[in-house]
Amino acid sequence: MFFHIVTAAFVAMLILPFATNVLAVENYGLDTAAKKAYGSLPAVKTPVDVAGAIVGAILALLGIIFLIQVIIAGISWMTAQGNEEKIAAARGSIIQGAVGLVIVVAAYSLASYALTLARGAVGL
Repeated sequence: MFFHIVTAAFVAMLILPFATNVLAVENYGLDTAAKKAYGSLPAVKTPVDVAGAIVGAILALLGIIFLIQVIIAGISWMTAQGNEEKIAAARGSIIQGAVGLVIVVAAYSLASYALTLARGAVGL
């Protein structure tokens, strides 16, 4: 249980500082830079694009969580000092994290394919 709390706190520490920067986009001139780079800003996004962005963000967050799980389990394995119980627990956690990463990549692929079909169905 402690491991899960520490992992959640670590992920929160990584993500929360960037949340405030999202609200201050115009203060940094990104709007102007986008207009100069692309000529104009992208048009209003369709519901399919919004759904794709949401699904992509969720899957990216899950991928980061599983990657952190694998890294923490690797550190746990390295610091097990030959204790077979700790090594077995770390090995199991690495396998779980790797399976989670494979599932996230597969889900991303399926979601990307489904959203491509949805864009084609609505004529975009």
